[in-house]
Amino acid sequence: MDDMNSFDFFKEVPSLQLPVLFIHGGKEKHVMPELIQKYSEQLDAPEGKPLLWADKSSHAFHIDDPRGNERRLIAHLTRKKDLTHAL
Repeated sequence: MDDMNSFDFFKEVPSLQLPVLFIHGGKEKHVMPELIQKYSEQLDAPEGKPLLWADKSSHAFHIDDPRGNERRLIAHLTRKKDLTHAL
């Protein structure tokens, strides 16, 4: 990927065959929420693709809301682990 500004995720990554988790910051100024919402809806990801909103976060969400995002990630991974063990 030479230029992130010209990379088209819709065209280049239409599907992923692994679990996906989107965490989008409510204070984000680089990636607009409408774009991530649309991509998450169109992405073909049979293993799951939840979109979580982190109201206190921006682009570098770990700085703005470390505990909240840590809890979101742990909860997501725990659910995945529980589902895998149930099979």
